[in-house]
Amino acid sequence: METSLQLLLFKVSDRRYAVPAEAVHAVTSRHAVGQVPCLELARLLGGRSARGGMAIVLRQGGEPVCALAVDQVLEVDSLPLTGLHALPFLLRQGAGGIFAVYLPPTEPEASIPVFDPAALVADAKRRRGKRAQ
Repeated sequence: METSLQLLLFKVSDRRYAVPAEAVHAVTSRHAVGQVPCLELARLLGGRSARGGMAIVLRQGGEPVCALAVDQVLEVDSLPLTGLHALPFLLRQGAGGIFAVYLPPTEPEASIPVFDPAALVADAKRRRGKRAQ
């Protein structure tokens, strides 16, 4: 039974966020993401464009499918599942792809929102489809 989750931690503006590391295809510069759509997480979260030039490329079925523009990539960390708290369904609907929050046991005020890779990929595909019309 798993007791921890590998998360890739990153920053958008001055806030830390995470995605499950198993969903990450690559970490690269924003200009090197290739043909996959790139989501501006800062805009998705209601802010301005990311200041940094980094991108996290997500995979689905082993293939790169979308990238996340972020300010800074921090590290991959193994965090205990006991600190991971799922958002209620209704809150997830308006949370921009965030499905859970990690609350560090020693610093609960330093919560880390965790994005659902599948929701981000679906959003990127939907946005790409709107641009093509």
